Order: sequence, then structure tokens, then C-alpha cells
Amino acid sequence: MVGMVNMCLPYLVLEPVLDKLSTLFLFSTQAKVTSKEQVNAIRRKIEWAKVDMTTLLGHSEILVRDLLELAPGDVIPLMQNVKEALPVYVGNFRKFKGIPGLHGEHLAVQITEIVEEGRDQDG
Repeated sequence: MVGMVNMCLPYLVLEPVLDKLSTLFLFSTQAKVTSKEQVNAIRRKIEWAKVDMTTLLGHSEILVRDLLELAPGDVIPLMQNVKEALPVYVGNFRKFKGIPGLHGEHLAVQITEIVEEGRDQDG
């Protein structure tokens, strides 16, 4: 038989050990015994992690009526100056600015600036 048990302990009983239960304590003690080999192994694994990277080319507002009437060859003007660097997002966070271009036959964006955390954030 498998089940769930809820236990209720008084705060006064837990207070002396609460600091030992925090994740900060676990990571701070673990960091003290981490070898250079362990750090390199973690770095190698992280380097192969894939993250979504998105560049926002611009945005526009059009009426639904106009959207329904779009045909091949129609042009939708974007609210983006062609001389402005584009925002580049890593996941949901704006991390860079860049300019669009080509790399061989592939569309590309050249990173021109790193956006500092908490500065120049969109949305």
C-alpha cells in the first residue's frame, strides 16, 4: 500500500535546522568541494545545451479587413527604422542588438551590442 502522509512540526523544532535545509546552504557547501575537473565537465555539458534565439525584425498594426485581403506581393510597412539595430532575444530575455544580413545563402543577424541586464528591455 502506498500513500501520502502530512506531518506538522512546530516552528521551534525546525528553527535550529532551517538554515541547513535551504538550497543556498546546499550549493554553498557543494561549491567548496567542487574540483576543476567537475567544473570543466559541467561547462562542457552546458556548452552543448540548445537555447532559442530570436530576432524581432519589426512590428506593424493593420486592420483585420486588410489582413484578409493580403495577396502575394503586398507590402506591410514595419514600425522599425532600417538603421536601428534589432533586438535579439535568448529565450524570453533581450540580450543583444544586431543588424540583419546574410551569411553565405543563409539569413543571419550580426551582433552589434550586448544589452546589459535590466537595461533597454522590451516587453
